[in-house]
Amino acid sequence: MALRRYQHKFLQPLEIDQERVSSSVTNNLSTTNLTADTSSVTQTNLTRVTEKAVNQFNSVLNSINGTFTIDVSLGTVILGDLDFSVITWAFTNVPIQNGVAVTVTVINDGDASAIYGDACTVNGVSISGGVKWPSGTQPVASNNYDILSFTIVRDASGVVNVFGSGNTNFS
Repeated sequence: MALRRYQHKFLQPLEIDQERVSSSVTNNLSTTNLTADTSSVTQTNLTRVTEKAVNQFNSVLNSINGTFTIDVSLGTVILGDLDFSVITWAFTNVPIQNGVAVTVTVINDGDASAIYGDACTVNGVSISGGVKWPSGTQPVASNNYDILSFTIVRDASGVVNVFGSGNTNFS
């Protein structure tokens, strides 16, 4: 064990196991984990979070037989004109591991005759119970902008759930 002893003239000595100390930096996110014996400290500093938007507000969004496919590898904010009912939300290329969540937002120039369904798949796998909407009720489409958000969560045991929320009728 590679212990290094640090001494300050006014403080008690501190021993750190250098084999168990790690630090990583990813873009504007920095995380430092320190572990010494049984104590652990994690510090995260976020300076900016950005998401990639796909399409334009007037882009025509297409479906196949009521299935709207969202390729998450292209971006997590989808813009467009959704003039059809979505029976199934199909999320593809979702980079998800155990204990990780991904949020996808659809900003849709709506159609009041459309219906937002609750069936969904993640990377081709059908999600039991589909999208879990607040109070079990999917939002009602409007003729103005509708914003639908989906949080795809895979828990530590590998169970995937999709939680949806909708704010509609932005004019």
